[in-house]
Amino acid sequence: MLPTQGVHLRDYLRVIQKRRWTVISAFVITVTLAAVWTFTAEPVYRSTVQILIERENPNVVSIQEVMAIDATATDFYQTQYEILKSETLARRVMGRLHLWTHPEIGGAKGGAANEREQIERFRKRLQISPIRNSRLVDVSFESHDPK
Repeated sequence: MLPTQGVHLRDYLRVIQKRRWTVISAFVITVTLAAVWTFTAEPVYRSTVQILIERENPNVVSIQEVMAIDATATDFYQTQYEILKSETLARRVMGRLHLWTHPEIGGAKGGAANEREQIERFRKRLQISPIRNSRLVDVSFESHDPK
């Protein structure tokens, strides 16, 4: 039976030594490409606000209302989340913040013909994230403009 020889670190170093220009070239190209991408990438800013959603409760409640299991609570909160994502609310926010002419949302085109597309651009940047087991929801918006 022949003894088997193991591969040693010296063998790997010898291969790297032989191919050093290939290794150096690959390293330089990778670092250069990463640096170019890093310095030319446009930054994305994210703003987040946390909102508390509360139900309005009547001042006087009956014993049946106190003892009943509130099965509509989940529906209520889901409805509130959908309202936050709605086209109507997006339209109001865009009007208040004058985003119809903002380059990322509306651009120079603007106008009613393009309104639905502008609203969709706005809504794609909006994220609604309910916080589990709470009445809180995170509302985030991403943009290349820090303002």
